[in-house]
Amino acid sequence: MQPGQILKFLRENRNLTQKALALQIRVGTHVIEQFETGEKVPDIPTLLRLSAVLEVPASELCWQSPSPSIPMVDNEITQLISGMGPQRAILILRKVKELTEEEFDYMMSWLYDDENKINQHL
Repeated sequence: MQPGQILKFLRENRNLTQKALALQIRVGTHVIEQFETGEKVPDIPTLLRLSAVLEVPASELCWQSPSPSIPMVDNEITQLISGMGPQRAILILRKVKELTEEEFDYMMSWLYDDENKINQHL
């Protein structure tokens, strides 16, 4: 997902119009539209105001290209996110990130056990 799409998703998720967000960060409505379409990139102070209003780390809104050490999201992950919707994917990934190793192992065991039970009934 591109930074402009993330911005739009977060804005809509908080039930903010472009005008309402623009007023809160002290820019014109057309500027928000340009950010969301990728025509314009916010400067650092604007990025920080967006971060504060949308209540997300500024790093989630960064308009920089990914670091070469971070692998690009592959097609399967992109399709999974599209299929479940970005909001659900973000919620799930945030929860999984908080799991301890033991909790993660338990969850994976539970998922695979249920998958095997379902496949046996098909």
